[in-house]
Amino acid sequence: MNKTDLTVLSMRNVVRIFLVIVMVLSCVEGFSQRHEKRLAKAISKMSENEYSFTSSAGWGAKSKCWEAQEAIKSIATDDDLDSLARYCTIPAVRALAFRTLSQKQSDRCYEIAISSLKDTSLFCVFSFDMGRIIDVASFYLDVINGRYDEGLSVLSDKQMITLDSIVVFTPGLKHIWMVPYASRVSLLQDIHNRVKELFYEGHYELFPLLASYKHPEDKSLIISALREQLWFKGSKLLALEAIKVWPDKDFIPELERIRDEELARKGFRYGVPLALFEAIMAYDNDWAYNFIDDMFTNEMFLNLKEFQKSAFSECLYRSFKKEEKPRFKPLIYKFGKKPYSLDD
Repeated sequence: MNKTDLTVLSMRNVVRIFLVIVMVLSCVEGFSQRHEKRLAKAISKMSENEYSFTSSAGWGAKSKCWEAQEAIKSIATDDDLDSLARYCTIPAVRALAFRTLSQKQSDRCYEIAISSLKDTSLFCVFSFDMGRIIDVASFYLDVINGRYDEGLSVLSDKQMITLDSIVVFTPGLKHIWMVPYASRVSLLQDIHNRVKELFYEGHYELFPLLASYKHPEDKSLIISALREQLWFKGSKLLALEAIKVWPDKDFIPELERIRDEELARKGFRYGVPLALFEAIMAYDNDWAYNFIDDMFTNEMFLNLKEFQKSAFSECLYRSFKKEEKPRFKPLIYKFGKKPYSLDD
């Protein structure tokens, strides 16, 4: 075989290799296009902006949302899920993609969660026939926290600590429930000033955490909330929660006023008496014991209608079961009434 023949053979091999490459690329491109079409079709079936935790929609009905979700999960690769969690225009699909990645223990979740902290897009989460509205950022963080609490966190401890700090110190995250993040950060460092800033920014859920620092200058906030002179709904209940972690004598006059106010009420509402008894029991002293004993034996209580007396007794029992402090057990025998709906 001469040099010319070798050259021709070499050219033929190059052509063959080129054709093989073209065929492979064509197949890959065709597969990619088919994959994208299948995924797009599955996503299109999620016509509503809803995400379902259950295959049943309740009352024996099957969830169409669940079927669409399962179709997406069966098709999407990890790269697809990453892209969907970040960029999909349907918030419920973003939620599905992120939760699926978390179930796979994907290390992509950390960066996605941080980059999505300001995503306030809303969608509806269903469990059977019960639904609630939530924003994407809160959903992502709830997923991470849920798995962390289960001991299956997709994040390392170091990443979790960093994420907590980022959430607490990033401005403009009013949509996020700050309690778990600020509580964990507070175990590592004194963040009283930041907690107070967050409180004034509208994170009223941090009232009990703020009280746990027991700064004298914060007492006026609690007293104002007990009087419902602050600017947010539910201030009295949160102030009573705050007293559970800071049972100070300066709050006693307001607690006595609230007791008389509740006894004088024509109707009955469970929230305040429950929180009041829990706050009183936090003092765990003779004054607290006598407060409850006097409440059930004074003229105001004795003049109540029977259903109101029974309701106060149920609240006392429920409040006691939260902590079961021995000091108050005799009062439960005397005045407490176990609700039919409560299993011990």
